[in-house]
Amino acid sequence: MTTQIPFFRCLSTENAVSIRPNHHVESLQIGGFKPFFTVLKHHRTRGNAYVKLHLDVCYRTMREAAFDGDRGESISLAIVDNDAITLYALRKLIENTPTLTILWTSETGQEALTHCKNKHLPDVLLVDMALSDMPGTMLCRQLRATGPTPSILAFTSYPLDMYAADAAQAGVQGIITKNDFMTLAKAVRSVHEDGVFPYTSQEDVIFETAEAAYDRISSMPSDPAATLTLSEITALNLTARGMSSKEVAKQMGVKPATVRTYTMRARSKLGTTTLGEALVKWQRAKHV
Repeated sequence: MTTQIPFFRCLSTENAVSIRPNHHVESLQIGGFKPFFTVLKHHRTRGNAYVKLHLDVCYRTMREAAFDGDRGESISLAIVDNDAITLYALRKLIENTPTLTILWTSETGQEALTHCKNKHLPDVLLVDMALSDMPGTMLCRQLRATGPTPSILAFTSYPLDMYAADAAQAGVQGIITKNDFMTLAKAVRSVHEDGVFPYTSQEDVIFETAEAAYDRISSMPSDPAATLTLSEITALNLTARGMSSKEVAKQMGVKPATVRTYTMRARSKLGTTTLGEALVKWQRAKHV
């Protein structure tokens, strides 16, 4: 999609993005995040003032283009993504819009669970499917097992077909890609007002309303993997990479004996007798 932008143009190359003020009318591709992420990556190495000055113009223009047609009541939003760049970009893009308000952001699933347990519930929760401490689907399933709020919208940088079916099973109301910001406002409003954001790429993937998903998931046997602590999950994930107890301990900043305690507790919770069985069951749980 190409939108006409007055007064400046944004030039994107593989290695840089620059904004040139005082140019009359040029076109800016507003199909996704790529130009803005490129600038943000330079934020880590260049001066803050240079990058933020350029970002403000891009974000303001992107915001106007994406939300110009969005009408209706204000919707509260929370975002869970382990990528700080994505969180920063989304916050900058959404802030000051008349129809969306960000209540909080989180880089981990555990932190998001704490927010929700403390009743800091948004209207719509935006969840990345590839979190660092737990699969996004596991977070969604745990939240949906506790109630029909909030509505959940999944997003990912990977092809949607990779996560759509699992997200639907986990009680999510829709899924979008990170490189399609122009769809975000529409998807959030659809999930909030209509109950779901329809997915048409796969006929056998049907997203349920939050109420229907809650009824289904809450009636199912509890998932043992949902009882694992962050430390136990981290120990399993690192062990699954082939690390020894000493290497896992060094990575986690604890003693090897503590790592063995974590894995022993994980084995018990998962109902397995060996670490190998626990790892297999954990890997399966991550993709359910």
